[in-house]
Amino acid sequence: YSRLDYDSTRVRLYGSAAVVTGRARVQLESDGQGMTHSVRVTRVYVRRAGRWELVAIQTTRVDPPISR
Repeated sequence: YSRLDYDSTRVRLYGSAAVVTGRARVQLESDGQGMTHSVRVTRVYVRRAGRWELVAIQTTRVDPPISR
């Protein structure tokens, strides 16, 4: 990855759990070719011993890659 730009971040709390969703624009290079993707990101955190710990993450591409 060469760049990640996040937007539309939303945090929802459920007791000692938090679900964070949002979008990101990802720039990357694969096999020498630059690409840009839009993705949806979902992260789940749990509060343990007074600290938020990341316990799950899911990233899903929402459009075809754009070659640079």
